[in-house]
Amino acid sequence: MQIRATDNPKEFGNCGCGRSPTGKCVGWHGLSDQEWAEGKTQLVHNLLSGHGKVAIVDESSDDEDL
Repeated sequence: MQIRATDNPKEFGNCGCGRSPTGKCVGWHGLSDQEWAEGKTQLVHNLLSGHGKVAIVDESSDDEDL
């Protein structure tokens, strides 16, 4: 797992470990491999059941209204 920090304000808060479903840090870097796998499974189940949604971040856009 790799965590990275940045001084670029546009990149602040971006996920550095690759575990975030949104592309922004949601704290999943602190989960064990088993906790992350269980969380990912639950997220997919919830999405397929219609009980949640994940924002898709378009980095080519300057919109911050996501």
